[in-house]
Amino acid sequence: MLDFNEYEDGALDAATACERHLTNTLSDLAVNNKFNVLVVDSTADKITASILLKIFSARRKTFAKSVLEENALVVSVMLDESEKWRQNLVQLFKNDVFQFDPTCYVEVGVSDSVGAMKILLATESDPHFVQRLNKAVAAHEKKSGLSIEVQVVNGGQFVYQDEPFEPTRSFLPGDYDQSSPLKQWRSQIPLGHQIIFQMVYNDDSTKSKLILLSTNALSAAIVRKNLENAISKTAIPGLDLYEDTIQEYSGIGDGCVLMATWSGGSIVVLWDGRKHIDVNFFTYEENVKQADAFEANFRTSKYLSTMLRDEQPRGVGRVVSYFSDLKGEAEPHWA
Repeated sequence: MLDFNEYEDGALDAATACERHLTNTLSDLAVNNKFNVLVVDSTADKITASILLKIFSARRKTFAKSVLEENALVVSVMLDESEKWRQNLVQLFKNDVFQFDPTCYVEVGVSDSVGAMKILLATESDPHFVQRLNKAVAAHEKKSGLSIEVQVVNGGQFVYQDEPFEPTRSFLPGDYDQSSPLKQWRSQIPLGHQIIFQMVYNDDSTKSKLILLSTNALSAAIVRKNLENAISKTAIPGLDLYEDTIQEYSGIGDGCVLMATWSGGSIVVLWDGRKHIDVNFFTYEENVKQADAFEANFRTSKYLSTMLRDEQPRGVGRVVSYFSDLKGEAEPHWA
């Protein structure tokens, strides 16, 4: 691979010969003793290293198992950013070659007054690797006087336990200090009820449902008509449909915003100019049946469907509970 040029004639033959040579050499050397460390040292070049990775990744189910010990390490050193390929190489050994968790990729920074470098490591199936790494770093830092720091640890899955975990006891809410959650519970003052409907227009006759019909299936006039229909048919107390009940704001992108307010709450409708409609329905009283009726009356078209419904209380005291949850003097069961 000396003076290798990937753009010259015969480059493919040279790379193939290199791959064959590395495969045979590693296989022959591992007949009696498998490798527990694979070092990509300072003389290694990027092309040969990529061929080495290809050998392991293409045959990871057989080749790595045949030449590497179970807890083998892949090690390299990166002196500066021009050797970024070494970082990618070791990461790919962790992601593409090693099979069994916990796999681990580590970067260790080493520096002194002159300069700095990174030691790159990848390992497989060693549940105690991080503990041993920390111990080694502390020992070498004390011995060498260099500044050594573990900068990156990527990986480390849960180790499978053959025997299922059996707790000695089951814990109940009374086993924990509930004073802070109970204080927050009592501080809640719900003042309103909010429901956000996300609606989408889909025409079944469209050849591709991912693409809206080229014709304007929705328009500002249609969206307004839907809102008027919902207000008039739902019979919301305090909200009557007059000429100025609905305030319309157009010229906002391709769509529009419609808003209706009354003493009992507010309704805000946002249309994106295409096929998506958001309806923000807020009332000072919790009335789910009324909200359900409003939603049904708004969806006058069979092609308009509700894709998402978010419902939450609004108030003070970090409110998370609905009016119905706080009726009377009842305390939460965990108090």
